[in-house]
Amino acid sequence: MKRKVVVAGALGECVHVAGVMSFLSVAQQAGWDTVFLGPATPIEQFLQAVQDYDATLVGVSYRLTPETGARLLADFAEAADELKGAGVRFAFGGTPPVADQAHATWFL
Repeated sequence: MKRKVVVAGALGECVHVAGVMSFLSVAQQAGWDTVFLGPATPIEQFLQAVQDYDATLVGVSYRLTPETGARLLADFAEAADELKGAGVRFAFGGTPPVADQAHATWFL
């Protein structure tokens, strides 16, 4: 049986990681192997971690301005489209206005 691995972190310049840590704690309690990428994680680091750890779930957090979040999330979605097509799942956590931006891309 394939290991269940989730990688998660705060995207871009966002340093708010309390929610990421809570998400990873719940995932670990549910039997997932977890990888914490930390605050202010570049898109490329997220994508590399998915490959390095053979992750099947990616947790992305962003709690700053919705306008900046929209740009980052659109860039992230474009860069990660191949992974999504390969079956990697993505989850987003952030403020309601930024969550709306995530939903408009493809996170939810």
